[in-house]
Amino acid sequence: MDLKIDETVDQYRPFIESLLPHVRAFAFTWFNLQARKRKYFKDYERRMTPDEERRCKCELEAKSSDEKRNWAARLLAKLRKDIKPEHREHFVRSIVQIGPKSSHVCVLSNPDQKGKMRRIDCLRQADKVWRLDLVMVILFRAIPLESTDGERLGKVAECIHPTLCVQPKHLTVSVRELDLFL
Repeated sequence: MDLKIDETVDQYRPFIESLLPHVRAFAFTWFNLQARKRKYFKDYERRMTPDEERRCKCELEAKSSDEKRNWAARLLAKLRKDIKPEHREHFVRSIVQIGPKSSHVCVLSNPDQKGKMRRIDCLRQADKVWRLDLVMVILFRAIPLESTDGERLGKVAECIHPTLCVQPKHLTVSVRELDLFL
């Protein structure tokens, strides 16, 4: 199975190498921390304490840069498959900011069977799938969202395909029911 993934990564190398420098280091820690928290809850039937979460976060941040880079490359290969072929170049150009209107173009994902945004697992054989637009926000903008935060995402007015657009620059995060304690 690893060989198949590595071959896929090689096949998509130009796409991956263009985007890899723009993947936020935070994303590796965030996706892995969420998975560890779910596993911990499943194993112990309680949530991690803040100290346990901090220790886990430190362990993840201490992982080698090669491991983080390989994870990001595999995830970018998955994302490439889920972006419509005719939109891949627009996506790369918008992330690396080539061209004057690169961020204004919608980047459409392939729809699922119901015509909606697809979901992917961000780790190997993960027990959780994430909507593509959430993945994009975490990966390229380092905004910490949960897999259930899809309703918090909005689209800018320029986005003409809000149902399938995964352009990170078209995505906004809305804050609802904000409680302030003075």
